[in-house]
This record gives sequence, structure tokens and C-alpha cells, in this order.
Amino acid sequence: EFPDAGEIYFEILSKAYLSKFKYNEADMLEMLRIERSAYYDRKKEATLVFGIALWGTVLPKLNVMLQQAAEMD
Repeated sequence: EFPDAGEIYFEILSKAYLSKFKYNEADMLEMLRIERSAYYDRKKEATLVFGIALWGTVLPKLNVMLQQAAEMD
């Protein structure tokens, strides 16, 4: 659902990190039909977006929990 290259981000992340089978660089480039430089640019962007999505929701909740625990002490 992420705009601007969301589908390619999903494909890169799922095939590079979540797939049971490890794809090599040549396989990834062929499956995604992109050039090597574009692949590494999109991979970096995908990792960044995923990290922001993951930690952007987890860290604020963790902060609230820690503040509540500190208040209880």
C-alpha cells in the first residue's frame, strides 16, 4: 500500500530477507527486471521505509510503557 514504488519495495524485502530460498543478485535483477544500481537504490529505500514503519509504531508505544512504569515506582 506504500505509494511510489511500494510494490518493488515489497518484492525486494520479501525475496531478499523473508523468503525461504536465498536469491543471488543476478536472480533478483532478473526477477525484478531492473538494473543493478537501481536495485541497490530501491533496496536501501525499502529497508529504510520498513524500519521507519516498524520502529515508528513500536518506539512510541515503548516510550509510553516506560513512562508508566517509571510513574509507578
